[in-house]
Amino acid sequence: MTSRISIIIPSYNQGIYIEKTLSSLFDQNYPNLEVIVMDGGSSDSTIDILKKYNNEITYWISEPDNGQSDAINMGLKIATGEICNWLCSDDYLEPGSLKKIGEAFTDKEINVVTGNVRVFDNKDLDFIKEGTLVYESLAETIATSVNIQPVTFFRLQHFKDSGLLSENLHYFMDKELWMKFLFHNGQKGVKTLDCTIAHYLLHPQSKTFQEMDPEMFDPKSKFKIDNNTIFHHLAQRVDNQKQVNIIASLTDSILNDYKFNFISDFDKNLTAQVVDIYLYHEAKKNFYKKKYRKCISIMKTINQSNLTIAYQKDLSYLKKKSLINYLF
Repeated sequence: MTSRISIIIPSYNQGIYIEKTLSSLFDQNYPNLEVIVMDGGSSDSTIDILKKYNNEITYWISEPDNGQSDAINMGLKIATGEICNWLCSDDYLEPGSLKKIGEAFTDKEINVVTGNVRVFDNKDLDFIKEGTLVYESLAETIATSVNIQPVTFFRLQHFKDSGLLSENLHYFMDKELWMKFLFHNGQKGVKTLDCTIAHYLLHPQSKTFQEMDPEMFDPKSKFKIDNNTIFHHLAQRVDNQKQVNIIASLTDSILNDYKFNFISDFDKNLTAQVVDIYLYHEAKKNFYKKKYRKCISIMKTINQSNLTIAYQKDLSYLKKKSLINYLF
């Protein structure tokens, strides 16, 4: 028997896109599919389209919510599938992708399945990007790997175990979910498919397009603020005040009402490694942006024993070059 796959679609005034999203699911004829649409009270053509697919959508509702994370969480709470993901109402799945996902999860040791995503903008942008990455080190994966959400499917129980999505984060709630999964489960049981799973549309109304900062450097970037807030709280958990202060200085603000809720026994050593790796990469970004003083300030807070030998050597090089460039 094929595993039941639940897809949650958060939606708000995306009538020009949502029909393609829905048809990309139903046209696959996957035999055990649950589609849940959580619409935030759209005033465009969305409701007419949802009514058109009323017999195929498992559940839909249209009423005001508290944002995308709230809508997804409401959908996750009523989902019944063994496998789950959400799909934004302006993205769509590749034909046959659900069958490949379902087959991959027949192995009970697999907890996460990811594949490639096509990123495009209906103009001149069109490329294939790898899915969610796993590195040799668990700490490196937690610190640097981003959840490529449209193509990364979890067993539903792991969504529920993780405490669902943080509604305080608006841009990196999917990364935080991935980090919680890794802290709780490690990185075993992650399977990568070498095929395109989903198509990710960038357009002027999408929040990714509006806040896009490819280098994640702009201190005003809401992506950067979300990301920095996560690591700011992790530094607080390991009681490293110097790191708390330096991380706070990397963006214009920190979301003070945010808290990283660990879902398993708190591993202070692993968390400290994660924060040090994050700061190592931040030091490198500042170095290559010729912000040598900031680079030096960041490096002073890093416990190099938590880094690989290669990173330690690189940090030593960056320190020497930063001092020379800063002084002369």
